[in-house]
Amino acid sequence: MSVRELRPEQAEALRGPLRDLAYRAKASWGYDQHFLEAFALTLPTSLLQPGRRTLLAEDDGVVTGFAVVDDRGDGAWLEDLWVEPTHQRRGVGRRLFEAATATAARLGRTRLEWESDPHAEPFYVALGARRIALIPSTLAGERLIPVMRVDLDGAYVARSRRS
Repeated sequence: MSVRELRPEQAEALRGPLRDLAYRAKASWGYDQHFLEAFALTLPTSLLQPGRRTLLAEDDGVVTGFAVVDDRGDGAWLEDLWVEPTHQRRGVGRRLFEAATATAARLGRTRLEWESDPHAEPFYVALGARRIALIPSTLAGERLIPVMRVDLDGAYVARSRRS
């Protein structure tokens, strides 16, 4: 398995397949159809924007996951991190997260933040992230979404390279 940055000439061809992958990954957590339809409307329509890096996890040339990192000046934002359900719990998410933090650090950012699905919060905590807020979901009534952060100091980068 490898992780690499999306090449511009691939963006249009992969836009639909990556949206479908994100949908399947979200559905794997057992959400109902109404929620999933609302979720589908939030998926990015463009993989290429100024300051955006799309990272692909591949296994023998087949995309098994992706992450999107947006450069937001003093910090970076993890817009998406999705793993094909048949490849979950195989280290794909960890590798994508490590690549996302390395990308943010390479951009000179001191932190990476994101909104996490509540089901994914333990995964991120295990990778050294912490919850900094709970915010109301825009998709479902009283549902709360954790906002996560990892500080990209030297200690975090060194620790993530050892694991």
